[in-house]
Amino acid sequence: MEKAIQIAYDAQFERKCQYAAEAGFRTIAVNYAPIPEQKESPCDTEGAWDRITENILRILEENNLRCIQSHLPYYDLLQSSEIPDERIDFALRQAIRSGGKIGVKYGVFHLRSSISTAYRPSKSFEDNRRIIERLLE
Repeated sequence: MEKAIQIAYDAQFERKCQYAAEAGFRTIAVNYAPIPEQKESPCDTEGAWDRITENILRILEENNLRCIQSHLPYYDLLQSSEIPDERIDFALRQAIRSGGKIGVKYGVFHLRSSISTAYRPSKSFEDNRRIIERLLE
C-alpha cells in the first residue's frame, strides 16, 4: 500500500509539503476544501485556480512529491441539498480540473443531505445525482 498524507492548500502548504518530504513521504493528497474560504486570496476565477495549480506543481516538483488523491471543496453541511451554491459548484469544477493537471487519480467528494425533507435518502440521492452530473459535464 502506498502511504500518503493529506495536506490542505492554504498559506502553509509549501512548508507542510517540505515537512512531509523530510518525514519520508513521497505521495500526498491535496485538500482543496479550504480554498473557497480563503479571504486573503479569493479564488473566484479560472486564472486564480490556474495560479494555484501552477504553485502546487512547483511545490510538488521541488519536494519530489506526487499527488495521488484530492479532497474536493464541499458544500455547507447545514445547507439542504436542493439549495444551489454556485460558488462551491465553481470551486468543485476548478478543483477537478486542477487535480487532473497535478496527477490526481481520485477525488473525495462529500454528498449533501436533504435537510428540508428530514434527511429523506431518496431526495438526497436525487439532488446529489444532479450535482454530480453538472460537475462532470
